[in-house]
Amino acid sequence: MSILQTEINLSKNRFYNWSLRIIDEKINMNLSISFGITTNEMDPISYIQIVEVEKGTSTFYKYDYNDFSVSYDTIFIGENYISDEGIYIKTSDFEINLAIDSEFAIRKSFFKPRLIWRIKRIYNNMKTDIIFSKINYKGQMIYQNKTEYINGTGSILKNYGSNYPKEFIMITGNHFNKEMSIYFMMTLTKLRKQKIRTYSALLRHNGKEYWFKSSFFTRVKIKAIGKTQLTIRIKRNRYKLIFNINTLDSVKIKIPNINANINRDLEKSLNSIGTITLYKSNKIIFDTLGRNIELENTYDI
Repeated sequence: MSILQTEINLSKNRFYNWSLRIIDEKINMNLSISFGITTNEMDPISYIQIVEVEKGTSTFYKYDYNDFSVSYDTIFIGENYISDEGIYIKTSDFEINLAIDSEFAIRKSFFKPRLIWRIKRIYNNMKTDIIFSKINYKGQMIYQNKTEYINGTGSILKNYGSNYPKEFIMITGNHFNKEMSIYFMMTLTKLRKQKIRTYSALLRHNGKEYWFKSSFFTRVKIKAIGKTQLTIRIKRNRYKLIFNINTLDSVKIKIPNINANINRDLEKSLNSIGTITLYKSNKIIFDTLGRNIELENTYDI
């Protein structure tokens, strides 16, 4: 499975962002690493962004646009690289060197906007591919002259297009009391007096996949209690999927805005907790408690 997944189109005002989760619960390690490029015509750059939950920090490292390159199945930013076999990142603060052993791979796009969004005025041009839904990391990280040996799990996703949606919810996680992983993405587009929701959810449990996508046969309801509790209910035919997410610490990160300009701030949580329950004909198939759930939410509920 290639880390690229699809051919890279570096025409103007586009971005590509590979998002890596690195979690080793034995040493309380919880990282998010963004590895990306933007072709914004005013400020084209490549970048690395590292979020560390334990220290509550988010650091954005800006590189020259020409530092980005692709060779076979490896993506480089200067001497830093990611591939389907490993990761190497060296900045002024971090040195990360990890080998990858992938367990599962999703070969098709996870999230695409509806055809109606092709109208330029309302078009939220972002797609999401799940490169690896679960991977094992093994290696080391050096931070502030301290070496940590990592033997954990995580995932790799790719977002690409011209901008992040204005209003969206994204939930990912694969640390549950049962063997499973969850991916959920929903955007809201306002067209005159109408609100158009586009969403996609993938639940993997013991090797079986459950898909929930926008259609006339699927319904979604969202309820928020303050800014810390979120409930999402999705129903498709006889199946019903319910998330109850409690947002814990959040860190401010940078994401692509209009024309792929990296000038928008977003609150991101990497250690949210929650429950996930799947029903079929009102009978529970399973329910489980999750931790270290990644949540991005700009949805105006």
